Amino acid sequence: MTIAISWDDLSFNQETHVEFAPDHHGIAIEEIHRTLNGGEDEIFFSIERGSVESTIVDFVLESDPGIRWWKGLIVPDGLSSSWEISTVDDKMSESVALWADQIYNGQVLTFKKAKFLGVHTEMYTLGNLPAKLQPGDRVIFRWLKD
Repeated sequence: MTIAISWDDLSFNQETHVEFAPDHHGIAIEEIHRTLNGGEDEIFFSIERGSVESTIVDFVLESDPGIRWWKGLIVPDGLSSSWEISTVDDKMSESVALWADQIYNGQVLTFKKAKFLGVHTEMYTLGNLPAKLQPGDRVIFRWLKD
């Protein structure tokens, strides 16, 4: 069974803070840290404001070193295309970007993981992207526990 979550369902984990990243030419990056506890899973996420070009929104899926089983994130453009990014074994990160105006198409992100016999199973959906995301954001989802 897939569990639908909203941005409001994500529990506050750490304070919002602003730091300067030298690799971004002194542009301030705001990171918002929250944690999703969905029973057996823990997914940390952060939003880095202004960390990519203002014409895109970048989605990153990461796994902690102890997470070796397959994890996936489906990122649709809300029209007719979608991309699945994944981690497994030593591949601990993958990303995909949407054009900034594509986050307003009413789509949902779908989190998946390998379950019994390695079957890729939908676990969570997260919609209403414009509620938290804006052009130039990089959103990082890190699977911490499964």
